[in-house]
Amino acid sequence: MFIRSTEAGLALLETWRAECRRGDDERLAFLRALHIVKPRFCALPRSWLAEEAQRAQQDARTDKSVRGTFKRLVRVEIAPGRFVKCHAGDEEKVEERFARLQRGRNQQEPAKGKRRKPAQDKRRQPAKDKTKPGPVEDKGKEKEDADG
Repeated sequence: MFIRSTEAGLALLETWRAECRRGDDERLAFLRALHIVKPRFCALPRSWLAEEAQRAQQDARTDKSVRGTFKRLVRVEIAPGRFVKCHAGDEEKVEERFARLQRGRNQQEPAKGKRRKPAQDKRRQPAKDKTKPGPVEDKGKEKEDADG
């Protein structure tokens, strides 16, 4: 056990000793002392106390379980001189995805800032005069025709 020599640490030790003097189990006395003093307490996992050989076995079991979860990555050429890595067995999926992306990219408009092909003259044409001669104008023309 590691205890810092701070006020809380020293109070824990004193309270633990006082609880042990009552003749109870040391472990229960320690728990009571923790409850009374309430210091910062950082418990380590039980495996930290294991013997070296036992710890090595536990590490080996952990390594085996982790090792099985990672698949080997393989290199796939998606275009001449362009490679990506993917899990073994997923090569076709990666190639299809790249082909789909390329088809979509070829159909899209160029992004802002990139040069566009020179477009036809799309300047706004002046509006055509869509006004029809009204009845007032027609009467004036009729008078001119009659006079004239």
